[in-house]
Amino acid sequence: LPLIWHQCLPEAVKDYQSAYKKYETALQKHNDAAQKHEADVQALRTQVTSPDLNPRQRTKLDKKIKELVSKGPKPPLEPTQRMQDAEVPLMLSLGAALKLLLGSPTSAMQRQRGTQLLLSYLQEFKRIYGVSAMVPNHHFATHIPQQLEDYGTVYEIWAFLAERLNKTLKSTNQNNRRGGQQEVTMMREFDRHMQVRAIVRTFHCSFRRATDVTPALHRLNMHQHLHQMEPMKLRYRA
Repeated sequence: LPLIWHQCLPEAVKDYQSAYKKYETALQKHNDAAQKHEADVQALRTQVTSPDLNPRQRTKLDKKIKELVSKGPKPPLEPTQRMQDAEVPLMLSLGAALKLLLGSPTSAMQRQRGTQLLLSYLQEFKRIYGVSAMVPNHHFATHIPQQLEDYGTVYEIWAFLAERLNKTLKSTNQNNRRGGQQEVTMMREFDRHMQVRAIVRTFHCSFRRATDVTPALHRLNMHQHLHQMEPMKLRYRA
């Protein structure tokens, strides 16, 4: 990871600087257009407040103001740097924290160090990318150390197996069946899937046993062939 950043970071910085210059130019144009747009809207609103305006004209002006406001100029998006120098220790902290916290088994010292690295990663992430880039999973991650202390290692409490089973059941073709038939269809499909897996596994094991025997037979044939060649060698020497 540090080598990749060392190789690609200068180009990323150069691209960001070029994009930011274009952004500043576009932002200046947007500000000018926004001022002109606001002046036009304000002029129409001034006309609406005129006492000499009849109701029909006032209705038309109100409609025109709404259309003009909805078509207001949108500000350009500020570019973001795709690679930053501070991301290297950030990713390394995350990797080390996951290595320590998700191990099986883990010691108290490993969990303590993993917690420190995880919190350091979250703080640096907030500093680099801002609060707007953070998601609920960042908050959920702060509960992992306490959950490990309460329930044991992640291999004992995670829900990967249950989630995989849910995915298998949800991918079943149910043919829009309801009223009790849906569960039966899911169980039949799951049983059919397990039978197919059992057949494939049996075939795979049989094939492996066959390939494992082949080298032994090959060595036996070579030994017999060499044994048959011994009399010929003796006659040649004689």
